Amino acid sequence: MLSEESKSPELARFRPPIDEARPTLKVHSGVTLLLGGARSGKSDLAVETATQWAGPVVFVATAQAHDDDMAERISAHQQDRPDSWGLVEHPTFSATDVDGIDESALIIIDCLTLLVSNLLLSGSSEHQTVTHSAKLASALAQRRTPTFIISNEVGLGVHPATTLGAQYRDTLGRVNTAVSRRASTVAMVIAGRVLPLVDLELQVTPGPNRADVQTPEGPDGHL
Repeated sequence: MLSEESKSPELARFRPPIDEARPTLKVHSGVTLLLGGARSGKSDLAVETATQWAGPVVFVATAQAHDDDMAERISAHQQDRPDSWGLVEHPTFSATDVDGIDESALIIIDCLTLLVSNLLLSGSSEHQTVTHSAKLASALAQRRTPTFIISNEVGLGVHPATTLGAQYRDTLGRVNTAVSRRASTVAMVIAGRVLPLVDLELQVTPGPNRADVQTPEGPDGHL
């Protein structure tokens, strides 16, 4: 999840002038779920926001350096974070692992996308993976300090070409939904901009009885 801005400090510092103050999305205790596509800026947003926290910050990394490219990405992310932050490297971070983190710390989990992949590749079923993630979100939601969970939205593209790809897409979608239900704040990050996602209740207005519905007919009496 290394963006061009992370590679280039001068780009990271660039912010277009804003004539009016931007609306504020206040983050309180509990879980804040940041969704978005690849390179959308969600990781950068979490890190930037966490620097405002007066207490300790713990970064939970779920990535594994299986190749040189991933090792380079992990190294670049580490350089972007303050040295004072704590680091937990755990590919399948779980609810029981939450107890080992300082209660006064803000937590960033980057990312749920890879955590789900790691669970599936280790042999977990979809049900087990969703349950694992839901329990993790529930444990984090009970903390008095904020937690940022970062995840990708992978269900907007073409249908995966492989069975494993389709299983991963479906599982991550259900995991995102399960975590969202336990989050106090959910937002979509697109091109570095934040779009709050509101939980609306859908209601259907009672309509007429089926017997009262007139079916339109054509000139010859047929539909």
